[in-house]
Amino acid sequence: MSEARNHHFVPQGYLRGFSHGVKRQAQLFVVDRIKRKAYTSAVRNVAGQRDFNRVEIEGVGPNDVEHFYAKIEGEVALAIKRIAAEESLTRPNTQDLETVVTMIMILAIRNPRLRGNMASSLSGLYKRIMDISLSSKDRWEAVTRRMEREGYATKGNVTYEQLREFVDRGEYDILTTTTGHASMEIRSYTKLIHVFGNRRWTLFKAAPEAGDFITSDHPVCLFDKRQPTAYSPIGYGTRETVLIFPVTRRLLLWGEFEDGDETTLEMPPDLVWQMNSRIASYATRQVYAADNTPRYLSKPNVKAIPSLLKEGWFVNV
Repeated sequence: MSEARNHHFVPQGYLRGFSHGVKRQAQLFVVDRIKRKAYTSAVRNVAGQRDFNRVEIEGVGPNDVEHFYAKIEGEVALAIKRIAAEESLTRPNTQDLETVVTMIMILAIRNPRLRGNMASSLSGLYKRIMDISLSSKDRWEAVTRRMEREGYATKGNVTYEQLREFVDRGEYDILTTTTGHASMEIRSYTKLIHVFGNRRWTLFKAAPEAGDFITSDHPVCLFDKRQPTAYSPIGYGTRETVLIFPVTRRLLLWGEFEDGDETTLEMPPDLVWQMNSRIASYATRQVYAADNTPRYLSKPNVKAIPSLLKEGWFVNV
């Protein structure tokens, strides 16, 4: 039996909480910010990439990492179902919040946008190292001698001058493999789980007249509670920040370091719209909803509206 090659970086079980239909027939209304169009799609056909979790490590199956995530995603799907049924973070299973927060951490770290940023940074770093290593013939010879002592083969038909010319032209790139990405991501989890776990969480339920929450291909959204006068970078461990995560089309998690006590509150329509606006603006490429009538689409004059709405094409799909 062949292995599935389309790996979802946002779990299908999670996305079904924002869809209409059930199981393999579940459908999402999709707005693609890159293609500038909107359409309906099966859940299984969005938020995935070929071999996204595939690894090449001796003694490890190529899809073992994919299977590892699939097991976690199965547990998360059950936790979300229980939270949605009870509309509570403490009933009936007090471990459900911890399970969902684990998924939030994974989604924050393992996604195409962060991988692209990481690959770009590593490529620039390695090119700089290569440039320094080739700054003189003597330095390069010292580098190759050290490589040989460490067991790397360095002999070949390429001269120092040829290699220097090749690097000077800059007509190459240094790629990070999926194995490299997967390894960095998994090592990050043990270091960052306490950062996400230390937030204090509140569960918000959309008011009946508010419409639904939406989600996206990057559903973990972080913003600053303060009003900085200049650009101030923030991270998942930064104080005075809010992390929002749409759990289902009716529920949203709100996490702060300073406030929150695992209660459930009702969110009025205007705030539901503002949360949807933030979720849409955080998307890498695609925004997902159960249909094309989220309440926020009818409020084009609200502040902080994402640029994709200002352009008008989102509303008139």
